[in-house]
Amino acid sequence: MTGAASPSPAASKLAEHWREALLPMLGNSPAFADQFFASLRAAKLTFGDRVLCLFLRPFFLSLEDEQRVRIVAETIAALGERVVAAALEDRALFAQFHLRPEEERLARLHAGYGFASTASRLDAFLLPDSLKFAEYNGESPAGAGYAETLAEIFKALPMMRRLRGNMRCTHIRSAPGCSTRW
Repeated sequence: MTGAASPSPAASKLAEHWREALLPMLGNSPAFADQFFASLRAAKLTFGDRVLCLFLRPFFLSLEDEQRVRIVAETIAALGERVVAAALEDRALFAQFHLRPEEERLARLHAGYGFASTASRLDAFLLPDSLKFAEYNGESPAGAGYAETLAEIFKALPMMRRLRGNMRCTHIRSAPGCSTRW
């Protein structure tokens, strides 16, 4: 999916200030990156032996960018719910999911609330001129928990303290109430 979603000047400015604060840190402390990656491993932000964040920079969004991404993501999630509701009523449509009989029995169980997915995650790329979605994860969206834990690690870095002292920089929770402790 493509939409108008170029990064804002405010987010770009934050990224520039982050880089200005990071470069001296890397020059003065060659082990900084290794320590950062060790903190990711200690927080279990890994997939196998690979850390989930290979970059020494958080993802900066302006409030406008966050709202634009949120609106599109909420729209796609609502469309997913409509597809589920239609498929539960139409066997031909449901058959397109290619579920095994035991999966179909589970999919048809009424869980006691109105949504097929109480939490989901859209994997997206915010590019200079577009917003591209790679996949929709409705079954077990652990990414929100990973994002919250990663945000806490970035917030503890000296560059973030410096940045927050000089500019308005707010952590927008992807999963309010999500524990950052594993």
